Amino acid sequence: MLAGLGSIIFVAGLLVMPPLREHLHHAGHSHPISQIKATFRQPGNLIAFALTATVMLGAFTVIPFISLSLVGNAGVPKTRLWLVFLTGGLMTLAGAPLIGAMADRYGKLLVFRIVASISAILIAIVTNLGVVPLVIPVGVVGLLMVSNAGRMTVAMSMITGSVSSRVRGGLMSANSAVQHVAAGFGAYLSGQIVVHEPAGALRNFHIVGLIAIAATVFSLWVAGRVKPAVDRTS
Repeated sequence: MLAGLGSIIFVAGLLVMPPLREHLHHAGHSHPISQIKATFRQPGNLIAFALTATVMLGAFTVIPFISLSLVGNAGVPKTRLWLVFLTGGLMTLAGAPLIGAMADRYGKLLVFRIVASISAILIAIVTNLGVVPLVIPVGVVGLLMVSNAGRMTVAMSMITGSVSSRVRGGLMSANSAVQHVAAGFGAYLSGQIVVHEPAGALRNFHIVGLIAIAATVFSLWVAGRVKPAVDRTS
């Protein structure tokens, strides 16, 4: 019965939905490898990839070790970690759309630089936390989650608008790969620096924080180099 219903819906979709092949008539017939090469040869695209890489490094050098640092350095009981991340998730649910709306109203570059600068301050706090009352890591980590989500949202909006719709799919696919590589490299790099002591504390986490802050500060400059598609001359 379900299979029959699915077939009916599929046929109805074919009859009712408009064709979505118009973009293929303008895409040309170049080989996929040639398209990939062209994507990575565009100077504007490389700037977009650099923004993605710096944003991801600024986050994923720190994120993999937040739970361990909260327990080992800040004294948060393991049974209360859920409270930290639940609060952060709720704050992000409310704050990220607000950041996006502010970017639309006041300009993406300005809002990105403000939010990224705030995240750098929060990274410095999180990676240097000692034993503190639970409310402090709950609030600080929550704000860090909001700022990370916000700066990534605004950065992706800037990158999406940096190319014409004709080649946007190729750019965003390549950008997704850059995003994953940068996140993996950030986690690997911090894993080589941080030492998890037998007593539970994390050593050298503040060094990882400095790397994340440096990447974040560099992203402020890179973001200024990402231009809307109408300004691209290549």
